[in-house]
Amino acid sequence: SLENSAVYAKRFTTVSGNGYFGGGLTIEKLASLVIGDTAGIADTMRVNKQLTLSGASDIYIDLSDDPGGSAKTNDIIIISGDLVVQGVVDVHINLLDGDLEEGTYTLFTISGDINGELENVHLIGISSVAHTLEYSNGNLVLEVPVIRSPATVVWEGSHNNEWDIYTTLNWLNNG
Repeated sequence: SLENSAVYAKRFTTVSGNGYFGGGLTIEKLASLVIGDTAGIADTMRVNKQLTLSGASDIYIDLSDDPGGSAKTNDIIIISGDLVVQGVVDVHINLLDGDLEEGTYTLFTISGDINGELENVHLIGISSVAHTLEYSNGNLVLEVPVIRSPATVVWEGSHNNEWDIYTTLNWLNNG
């Protein structure tokens, strides 16, 4: 733990750990952040004042198949202050159990504000999983929706003529 010092991760460096960064933490361009001592083991990192993620930086987060973390733990970053996103940041999701179950995975808790665009936070490693990244009530969460069981569906198009997988009501289940 670093109680008072601000920490700056410069290019080509990695900050890892499960301690407390009391003076804030900045992950600069081409630097990485790993929660815990190593990837593959879920842990908690705490940052006071501000976590700044520069464009072209990377974060590595371990998630289990337990969204709430009650039976199996997930990585989380607890920020007592602000989250600053400066450009495109890649968040690499490591699936500890091979898949994600539907539910809400809390990635960050933030007591302050989010400065920057959440659209610039790209989730890597879960392209085959339906998901959204959302901010609500001080939590930045990965939401994995419930997906229906396989069935025959028929395109109806009477709702709004949108063609998508699970958002609109244009499909009839068991046609």
